[in-house]
Amino acid sequence: MTVKSCSVCVFQKGDRVYTTATESGSYAEYTIAAEDCVHKLPDVLDFAQGAAIGIPYFTAFRALVHKARVKAGQTILIHGATGGVGIATCQLARAMGLKVLGTAGTPDGMKLITKNGAHLAFNHREKGYTDKIMAATGGKGVDVIMEMLANVNLNKDVEMVAKRGRIVIIGSRGTIDINGWDIMAKEAIIVGVFIFYATLVQNSDNYV
Repeated sequence: MTVKSCSVCVFQKGDRVYTTATESGSYAEYTIAAEDCVHKLPDVLDFAQGAAIGIPYFTAFRALVHKARVKAGQTILIHGATGGVGIATCQLARAMGLKVLGTAGTPDGMKLITKNGAHLAFNHREKGYTDKIMAATGGKGVDVIMEMLANVNLNKDVEMVAKRGRIVIIGSRGTIDINGWDIMAKEAIIVGVFIFYATLVQNSDNYV
């Protein structure tokens, strides 16, 4: 979108921007937004791309930084990486210096995630794909797992996560039975992320 008017702000009429929230809704020709929810849109992005930035990239950043507290050199698995948040997580994790592993359900999906930052891609529909992921970590397990479908994959994640690793649940479509002992044995942390709970001032969770 372009700025139409702004009485007291850093933007000028005609600036190309995107918003992370509006006061009046965004399915309209004109909308009202608070200044702290308006951001300049880089010239390399078109308006359609700008409309897709907010939720996926802010969720990915919150999951990586606020929840998982990732560090360069760690290994991360994005389990189901072909969606909007998954692609954003691949890109940001690669930029942060992590070794990025991703899963997809088709060969095209695997190409997509490697194109967007994953060092290695695995087909989560193939039998034994978790063994291949473990082999890629030298048997140590994955330091951080971003989970897009917890009701299907969480037990697999607990098997693959490294000792004292973190599993961040970004998506789930149902319930799951899980053995608490498996989590205890690794001192693993399982935490959820919900972007709408984010605040303007956000500190990383203080896990011990």
